Amino acid sequence: NKILGQLFPEPPAVAALKSTLIPGWGQFSNGRSSSGILVIVGGLASIGGLVATQRSLSNAEDDLDKLTKTDTGSDVPVSIEEYHRIMDADNEARGDVDKKRERRNTAAIVLGAVWGLNILDAYIETSLLRKSHQRAVQQALAFEATPNLQGIVMRVRF
Repeated sequence: NKILGQLFPEPPAVAALKSTLIPGWGQFSNGRSSSGILVIVGGLASIGGLVATQRSLSNAEDDLDKLTKTDTGSDVPVSIEEYHRIMDADNEARGDVDKKRERRNTAAIVLGAVWGLNILDAYIETSLLRKSHQRAVQQALAFEATPNLQGIVMRVRF
């Protein structure tokens, strides 16, 4: 299996599929454990960032909901100052929700970028490995003879 794996490495699409399922798997299957670990760490960090920003957004939305549902329960009009205080608090809460939504969206984009680069890296690296393995096999199976400056090259491929 080891010799066959070196002679005929897996197709690039298989490595890309592995990395699609589990970030870093394609790198590990190519024998690049250091980049596989880097991809796993980057993936976990970006997932953690997405979860944290989503929780922060949910908390801000809950706070906004509580603020907008607050009702005095009476028909007594509030003073102008009280009305402005309520409106300022509402505007501040809406601004906080908007900022946290932007952060969550940025975290989602970062996660997508890390995952996409992971897949692309696995595909390209496997493609390059296949080509280098094929060249190595061709060189191992080739016979070259250069008796003079003229040179005679003879290759045997099978």
